[in-house]
Amino acid sequence: PAPATCSLRATVLDLTPLLDFATVWESEDTPAAPGPEVEPDPVELPLRQLTAELQVQRLYLRDLVLRDWTARAELRNGQISIQPCTLRVDDAPVSATLRLDLTRPGYAYEFGLDASGVHLRPLVDTFAPEYAGQIQGDLLARLQFSGAGITGPSLQRHLRGQAALDTTNLNFQVVTPRAKKLLTALATALRLEALATSPLNTLSARLDIADGQVHVRPFTAGSAAFWATAEGVIRLAPVLTNSPVDLPVQLALRADLARQIKLAQLTPSSRTNFLNLPPLVKIKGTLGSPETEIDKLRLACLLYTSPSPRDS
Repeated sequence: PAPATCSLRATVLDLTPLLDFATVWESEDTPAAPGPEVEPDPVELPLRQLTAELQVQRLYLRDLVLRDWTARAELRNGQISIQPCTLRVDDAPVSATLRLDLTRPGYAYEFGLDASGVHLRPLVDTFAPEYAGQIQGDLLARLQFSGAGITGPSLQRHLRGQAALDTTNLNFQVVTPRAKKLLTALATALRLEALATSPLNTLSARLDIADGQVHVRPFTAGSAAFWATAEGVIRLAPVLTNSPVDLPVQLALRADLARQIKLAQLTPSSRTNFLNLPPLVKIKGTLGSPETEIDKLRLACLLYTSPSPRDS
């Protein structure tokens, strides 16, 4: 058959009602009982060849405004390519590419994303309304992944990629149960409430994925009270949420807070007015249920009553 073509051009589109409908549909859906992971069968599409083009000047999704969205998609015998795909989220440039092979079980895929200076607030308010108004700041992201299959064992064998994520000016009060649990355990052990209440102002991560391993190099979270850096390797399990986590954390406290708890063996941090604590903290557990592990015996040995060393 002859190749098919189609195009969509619009000055303004508002997809908010469609997104609202999808949200309600998802909330009312009953989760299926978990079963053995099986790769989906290859997909037989009704079209062999198709070229589609998209040009939208403005697209609205609740509080999110996408501008100058241009994309071109090609379908050739079960293989889909989307390139280029460019747009602006407000005024921040975003580009993406996708290659998808539907002719094999579990599919094969390549995905790339580059975003610079995307404002987080409208993004969060749109797709995570439970945190509406709680997260500000900007996001810079660069992702590049490839793989074959979507089950845990296939991801172990085939998933490859890199990710670089940076956020600035977050002013994010940690309220998610899992993250708050991690910080509360540390704040309680060190007797410093500020660790659990000080809003995060920056998050960054560098990840490399290959050969069934995620190399964290590193993950950093910072606030006015502390800086925490975790670095190490996570080995992917056949069930990804069961992947074991054992990442040492380098914790630096603001100098005046460090002096409050009177810890010995503090060393100057590379960040001005912060002091490094000795190795005391690890993130343990699994990807699905991480826990903060604190060496309480070592902490007790380090606590003492004389003033801490002067901040250099």
